[in-house]
Amino acid sequence: MPLSHCAVNPELQPAHRVRAVEVLTELYDGLDESTLQQLARSESPEVRARAIWSAGQTGIESLEPPLLFAYLNDEDPLVVRCALEAMARTQNELQQQFLLPTLVERLGDPQPIVRQAASRGVSTLAPANEVRLLEQVRTTSLQARFAFEL
Repeated sequence: MPLSHCAVNPELQPAHRVRAVEVLTELYDGLDESTLQQLARSESPEVRARAIWSAGQTGIESLEPPLLFAYLNDEDPLVVRCALEAMARTQNELQQQFLLPTLVERLGDPQPIVRQAASRGVSTLAPANEVRLLEQVRTTSLQARFAFEL
């Protein structure tokens, strides 16, 4: 069975699926967008988190924002943290700009690991996007403003 089939096979244990994603990332240049879309719907948060981690390692710039939104708005904090860390790797200013409202939301997230990852992501923004983010953060929660300043 090819590794990509192992990664998306819900009958396999999550640990085996995670390892398939890791091998695909380390040896075969990561996951294609179709596989990332399938994994975004996985029941296992560990699999979803490793999938978006893979995208961050191998080329987040090529992903469409709706697919990133699926991971950035996940219900599991680990998945969101990994999505924010992957997002921090992009140098695509248009992609960054499109994702700013979601970053603002995550700066005010109730989960500390999500806020911390969002805060770290701010430092990787293009200067123009950092200014745009500041403008948006000023009208949001105190928690988000504090996380922005870290």
